Amino acid sequence: VISNSETVQFNRELVRTDLSEFRRLAVQLTSDQPVGPEIAAALLTLIRGEFLNDVRYEDWAWNLATSVHNEVRAVLLPLASGALRADGPELGVRAACALVALDSFDEPAQIALADRLAEGGRRSAARDSIAQFSRRLRAELDEEPSSNLAEAMTRLGAP
Repeated sequence: VISNSETVQFNRELVRTDLSEFRRLAVQLTSDQPVGPEIAAALLTLIRGEFLNDVRYEDWAWNLATSVHNEVRAVLLPLASGALRADGPELGVRAACALVALDSFDEPAQIALADRLAEGGRRSAARDSIAQFSRRLRAELDEEPSSNLAEAMTRLGAP
């Protein structure tokens, strides 16, 4: 711990947070240099749901949590959608699941999840996933599927 008359903070040389480790791995993953799938896998182990979930209704937490979620989404969506290849569809499925854990109504993440499931040979799970999301949109938000979602449903053969 480092302290002075105005602040108390952790020594950044000695203490690492999940967020700082995520940022370090994200730089490696999104660089122009080739990286192995172990970097993406390590990054995904750090995402375990919503950031600041315990205090989500506190005024001070909303902006910070939203900022971190956007930062995480910017790294994970290319991995989930297949734009950032990292050794097969399984890491894409894991990335999409992490995104859905952050926001279950994230349509691009839901579509990416279904696409990676299908790519990995799990077409039935892909159809079920995308159809269930479409039903949730109607039931909980009273929204019809967007053109992107409808296209994904058709592509995957979902009802």
